[in-house]
Amino acid sequence: MSETKAPSNFIRQIIDRDLAEGKNDGQVVTTATYFLKNRGHAHFKVSLEAGIELWETKVAGKRVIPITQVASESEGERETILVPLPKGQNLNVPIEVFLKFAPEPSNDDDVRVTLPMVDSPLLLANWNVKPDQDYRL
Repeated sequence: MSETKAPSNFIRQIIDRDLAEGKNDGQVVTTATYFLKNRGHAHFKVSLEAGIELWETKVAGKRVIPITQVASESEGERETILVPLPKGQNLNVPIEVFLKFAPEPSNDDDVRVTLPMVDSPLLLANWNVKPDQDYRL
């Protein structure tokens, strides 16, 4: 009887789609929605640039409290966020992970939109940048 083993480089987590939207209302607010296929990971790992504050986190439509890890020297100026994922999900059905974040307020007229670095392969990304009604890009 032969035994089959999974390859060691098997992808355990993949982002099926990524939707992001930026907005300027005196402060840039970004929302990012990830559709994540997960194979056993307890968390979805994202890294935010220094000066970016996480405002809201939801998984499958429910608010969750992420774990924040302080950046080490090797990670540079990034802060690591671990978003808890539900257990017992169908491996082929994507889990919706929603993040809302914004940089510290500034008086600068330049608008810069960034997304977190993710620790999983990304198949499709869609960006939508909209200014407020009285502004234009």
